[in-house]
Amino acid sequence: MLNKIDENRNSYLSSLGFAVLRFETRFVFRDPEYLKSEIRKVLNKRNESTG
Repeated sequence: MLNKIDENRNSYLSSLGFAVLRFETRFVFRDPEYLKSEIRKVLNKRNESTG
């Protein structure tokens, strides 16, 4: 669950056109390939919608 500061930060970054992605720490250290895959999915979706 996000706290108010995180919600405000997410809103601000989103207003600037950034996609905010959050992952559990375990994925960062144990499965970086999963992270790369998920990030690519988001980037591909954004490229399709702007392309």
